Amino acid sequence: MGNESDINRASEGDDAALDQTLAAALSLESDESSVVMLAESAFDGLVDGALVQDGGISAPTLKMPAPGPDATGTDCFIHGVDQLRREDWAGGMESLQRAVDLDPRSSAYHAPRAMACLGYALLRLGRVEESVAVYRAAVEQSPDVPGIQSGFASALMAADLQEEAIAALRHAALTPLCGPPVFYNLGNLLARVGRAGEAEQAYKELLAVDPVNAAGLNNYAALLADQNRPAEAVSLLHRMQQAGVQTWRSRFNLGIVLGSLRRFDEALPHIRSLVADHPESVRARMLFARTLRSAGELLQAIEVLDEFLDWGDCKAAAQELLGLIHEELGNPIQAMVFWREAMETDPTYARVHAHVAARLLKDGELDGAADAIDRSIELNPARALSWVIRGRVELAGGRGGASITALERAVELDPGSTQARYWLGRAHLAEGSMVGALRQYERLDAANSPLARRLHKHLR
Repeated sequence: MGNESDINRASEGDDAALDQTLAAALSLESDESSVVMLAESAFDGLVDGALVQDGGISAPTLKMPAPGPDATGTDCFIHGVDQLRREDWAGGMESLQRAVDLDPRSSAYHAPRAMACLGYALLRLGRVEESVAVYRAAVEQSPDVPGIQSGFASALMAADLQEEAIAALRHAALTPLCGPPVFYNLGNLLARVGRAGEAEQAYKELLAVDPVNAAGLNNYAALLADQNRPAEAVSLLHRMQQAGVQTWRSRFNLGIVLGSLRRFDEALPHIRSLVADHPESVRARMLFARTLRSAGELLQAIEVLDEFLDWGDCKAAAQELLGLIHEELGNPIQAMVFWREAMETDPTYARVHAHVAARLLKDGELDGAADAIDRSIELNPARALSWVIRGRVELAGGRGGASITALERAVELDPGSTQARYWLGRAHLAEGSMVGALRQYERLDAANSPLARRLHKHLR
C-alpha cells in the first residue's frame, strides 16, 4: 500500500496540479460601459421612431427655450429630448416629467416614448430604482415600441436584475431597429449566469449584424476558452487581428489561450509585443512571466519578475510565482521565503497557503501542513486542489477515513481532477477497500491519465 515517505513524494504528480501559470483570468470588455452603450442605443431608437417634427431646432448650435407655463405635453417632450441630446440629464428629466404629468391618461402619441426617455434620464442620473419603475410602466403601455424594451433592459442590468434583463433583451432583439448592443449585452448576461450555449448564440447573432464587433469577438472568444475550446477561441482572436480591430483585452486573451495550447513559440513573441506596447500594464507583465515559466524558461521569468518592482495589486501574485519558480529550481527555502512574503502582502491569498502546506507535507512537517491547508480552505472552501492537499495530509497522518472525506469533497468540486481521484484511490487502499481503489483506477484509465498507471502499481 506504500509507506509514509512514499505518500509524501513529490513525484506523485502534485506539482503539475499546483502550477498556476495559466491562472490569469481572461479579460472581458467592461459590462458597465456596455450598459451605457445600450442605453444610448435605446434612446436613439426612441427618438428616431418618435416622428417629432421640431423644425430642426434641436440642432446642437441652437438651444430650445424651456417650455412656458402654457406648454403642451408635446412641447415638453420635444424640449426634454433636446436636453438629453445635449447630455443635460437633469433638465431633460424635468421636462419629460412635465410631459408625463400633463398626459395622465397617456393618450398622446408620444406618451410611451416620453415615459421611456424619462427612464433613460433617470438612469443617466444614477437613479436606477426610479428608472426601472418608469421603464416598467412604459413597457406595460407599449411593449413593442422600438427602444423601450432595450432601454428597460439597460435599467434592469444596472439594477442587477439579470433574468428580467435577459427577457427584455430577448424581446428587444425581435424589434426591427434592434442593433448590436442588444445582442452584445444579451450574450454577456447569459455568459455571466452560466448559460453558455445561449450566450454563444447571442454572440453569433451579434456577429451576423456586425462581423467585426471588437467587444463581441473578444467576449465570445473568452467564452469559448472558458468552455475548454481554446482552438476556436484562437481562431476568433486571430480574426480580430486580421481585421485590425484587436484591443488590449483581445491581445491579452490571445496570449493566455496560446499558452494554454502550449504554443509557446507563438505565445511568447505575442506577449512580449504586448508588454512593449503597454509597459505600464502589470497584468501583461505577469502573463509574460507566467508563460515563460510554463515554457520552462525559469531564469527569464525571474528576470521579468525582478526587473519590475512596482507590482501594485499583483505584488502577492508576483511573490507567489517567484516561490513556484524557486520550488521548481530546487530551492525550497527560497520558495518558502517568497510565499511567506506573499502571505504578509495579502493574508487572504488562499492559494499561497496551499503552496506552503504542500511544501511542509513534502518535508514531513504534518502539523504545519495541516494548519496551512486549514487556513487555505477557510479562505476559499471551493478550491478543489486545497481539498486534495487536505486529503494527502490526513493520509500521511494515518487518518484514512478523514482523507477519503476530504478527497471526495475535491472530486465533488472538480469531477475531472485526476489528482483528486489518484489520491482518493490511495486513501481507499489505506483503508483496505480494494473496490473503492479500483473504481478510481477505472475513472483515471478512462480519462487516459498517466496517474492510472501509478495507481495500478499500488493495486498489485
